[in-house]
Amino acid sequence: PAESLATMSERCRQQMRLLPAGTLRFVNPHRYKVSISERLKDLRGEMMQAAHIGRRQL
Repeated sequence: PAESLATMSERCRQQMRLLPAGTLRFVNPHRYKVSISERLKDLRGEMMQAAHIGRRQL
């Protein structure tokens, strides 16, 4: 069964509590650095290349 909206909302709140406080500020927030896997990086490159080729054909 799918999660209820209340369950999803609570899970989201719990996850937000794990973030560093500086990243949650609206004024001058800290950057939250993330990285992607090699596989995802390759997929991103393929998609960008396909989009570029598609634009040239228009």
